Amino acid sequence: MYPIVPFEPMVNAAQQAIIAVSAGKFARSKRPYAAAFFKALDGTSKPSPYTLIRIGYTKSSTERYYPAPKQKYIDALDILIRTEGRRVVKPLDSFLAKTLFPYAIHRLEERRTQSYQLEWNAKFKARDKQKCRDDAARQAHINNIMAETVRYSHNDFYAFISHEDGEGRFTSYELKCIVQHYFKMRSKPGSLSFTDLYGMVTDWTLGRIVLDMFEICE
Repeated sequence: MYPIVPFEPMVNAAQQAIIAVSAGKFARSKRPYAAAFFKALDGTSKPSPYTLIRIGYTKSSTERYYPAPKQKYIDALDILIRTEGRRVVKPLDSFLAKTLFPYAIHRLEERRTQSYQLEWNAKFKARDKQKCRDDAARQAHINNIMAETVRYSHNDFYAFISHEDGEGRFTSYELKCIVQHYFKMRSKPGSLSFTDLYGMVTDWTLGRIVLDMFEICE
């Protein structure tokens, strides 16, 4: 939560600057927002050395790190206040934007977070839909294989399973489904079900099961 009337002098000065310019004041100034800010903070439209230091300017920093004159800071400050912290121009940094407009930066970060979440959710849903389509296509392929192999002789089916088991084009679960379907469709009346015979087997081999099926399938 942020107070309606800011307690921090610089934050209050930034708000007063926006109000003053909106009211038509400082219209003759080339940088009305910066001038109004300095007026609210120092009582004059010209910045004091202390205020310049507070926005990041010092002679030593200009000479050593930021080859930008004092006017560059004032120009950037005018843009910063005019956009309520949404646009930060060098030599200023985002820290000053968060200092002067904490509520605006908070809203901006919230919007960015929401935008990221919406984008992530959209991508997730797209991936989920694609996975569902892929799974449906895969299952349709398995169903076609089941419909085709049920007509195979035992020897042909054993050869098919042995070949596919080695090729790795199907998962072990998919091959098990194919074998189970073949067993169900070809088992003799009154025979035990596939689950009864092999439901508890954990280290079974498909080839061995298919050979066992020769004795109980038609």
